[in-house]
Amino acid sequence: IWYDQSGNGNDISQTSSDADQPQIVDNGAVITDGGNPAVKFNASEFLDVSSGEIDSQAQFLVVNVTDTASGSRAIMGRKSDTEAFFLFFFGDDENYKCNCTPNTFGDSIQEGSTVIFLIDRDGSNNTKMFEDNTQTGVTKTNVTGDFSFQRLGARNGVNDPFIGTMSEILMFSGDHSADRETITLELNAYYGAF
Repeated sequence: IWYDQSGNGNDISQTSSDADQPQIVDNGAVITDGGNPAVKFNASEFLDVSSGEIDSQAQFLVVNVTDTASGSRAIMGRKSDTEAFFLFFFGDDENYKCNCTPNTFGDSIQEGSTVIFLIDRDGSNNTKMFEDNTQTGVTKTNVTGDFSFQRLGARNGVNDPFIGTMSEILMFSGDHSADRETITLELNAYYGAF
């Protein structure tokens, strides 16, 4: 179980099969990325939201994507539909689908190192993608509704499985665009991503 530290009970876990569980320990040692504890996904593992789903407007993730060459990699999405997902495409496009509206940012995440990656939507529904405190891709306008996810490490069943590590996920409802840089710099002070 990956426990929700906010007190809202939005834990995520995998109870269906040991084979479907991402790793936190390998040969008796805690898995790390950049010296910090991390959860490792190897293309067939995923975690589900125990409370049903989590809705948010801003998502901050500390990730290390180790493979997009062999396929698209979904950080998160829905269990059985394609209504919402956060996906790194192998074709150099990053996709964020919110409230059934797809948004392609047209840039590629850096692979093979720890990255602070986030999607930020302001009060005017302008949505931006950032990697290590720098906007990547284009600003999308008129994105409405919450991003609602149920599964971490895959989407729509086990499609587009994530390969890499995740160290931290922060999700916020409401407009946090004014806090974006502060949150990113605090994450970087701990994880040393850039």
